[in-house]
Amino acid sequence: MKTTTMIAPALAGLISMSWAMDARADHVDCSASPWGCLRFGAWFAERGPAQGERVTVIGDSLVQLLSDALADQLATTGFHAFTYAAGGSSYWHWNVGLIVHGQDIGQIVSANASKHVVLALGANDAGVLASGRVTLNDVANQILWGMTRADDSSSGCVILVQPASHGSAAYNQAAARVRDVITLLVTARNNDLGSKHFVLADWNAYSQGHEDWFDGPQNIHHTETGKLNYRNFITIHLAVAHNGAFGC
Repeated sequence: MKTTTMIAPALAGLISMSWAMDARADHVDCSASPWGCLRFGAWFAERGPAQGERVTVIGDSLVQLLSDALADQLATTGFHAFTYAAGGSSYWHWNVGLIVHGQDIGQIVSANASKHVVLALGANDAGVLASGRVTLNDVANQILWGMTRADDSSSGCVILVQPASHGSAAYNQAAARVRDVITLLVTARNNDLGSKHFVLADWNAYSQGHEDWFDGPQNIHHTETGKLNYRNFITIHLAVAHNGAFGC
């Protein structure tokens, strides 16, 4: 168990929970939750050689719209890959086990015996934040619990994808705040643990200047070219993790 009960000083005044606070204490009735119910079903794929290094990717519609292609690409890279996605999902939906047979992020990763984990979430957290239904502290608490559960259940890197600001002005501002929170949490958590466990994957920076990767000027979803680059972006980060260059 890699959790600790102390909050990092850098997070004072932002995060009201300890590292080990269970998100299941939150309300699991989506109709009564500010995070809302999902409009789409979940997607799951498993690909790769039996002896390949096991990795799990958990995502929202940006991963779901990749269909089998991400798992197939990871398999050709040598991974035994498990990919899960649900359109409209935030960290909260995964944390309270509303998507995969009541399992939260940690249980999903444990069931797959995965070494590395990609949490390709945050876009819908930004959307709900922009709506005013949740606070930045609410978002941070959910991200913190999800990343901690992934870390507790894996032995390698937990890679957190930062959402792109490619929507309305309100959404873009919220996405920037979510990226800041993810950066702060990753930095503080690595410092708290004394070694690198968490990795930032900044899709916003990576996709800058590539308007052709998106469906429109205010649409975070990807064109076919964007999907290819998003797949490559996730695959590259897992390949670097496999090679040990991230240090986790």
